[in-house]
Amino acid sequence: MEINREELAWAAGLFEGEGCFTFSRKSRKWRQVMARVAMTDKDVLESFQRATGLGSIYGPKCINGRKPCWTWAVSSFEETQALVALLWPWLKTRRKTKAKEVLITFRANTPEWTRGIIDRNQTIRDLYANRNNTQQQLASQFGCSQANISRIVLRRGM
Repeated sequence: MEINREELAWAAGLFEGEGCFTFSRKSRKWRQVMARVAMTDKDVLESFQRATGLGSIYGPKCINGRKPCWTWAVSSFEETQALVALLWPWLKTRRKTKAKEVLITFRANTPEWTRGIIDRNQTIRDLYANRNNTQQQLASQFGCSQANISRIVLRRGM
């Protein structure tokens, strides 16, 4: 991917106005760090995704008859950290502070064994996406069921 500084500056401005960094605890075992931007203009989110080379777009979601809303998001520590690094020169102090807080909190409050699972899952997703491995091959390689690989690839579980 070729990095275009002007597009990244634009993306940082969009994120500054519409985006957020969050840290959530989905259960006693699972914690998640993420960055997201939500809006009614899907084409703008597609431009954001192209500029950063990261994330997925979800939606549309319609609430109470309002305009459809789409969400761009990254939901792994590594992707969030990569986004922060890409946008850092153009983010304002408030966003930089929040980004640091979210990333530090995630690492400090995530047990080592969970980080290992998160890292393994990211490796599985990368292998599936970039090397055209089948889910069956990955299940054999990582010693788990094909159903687990399917959940990991679809980001539905540890």
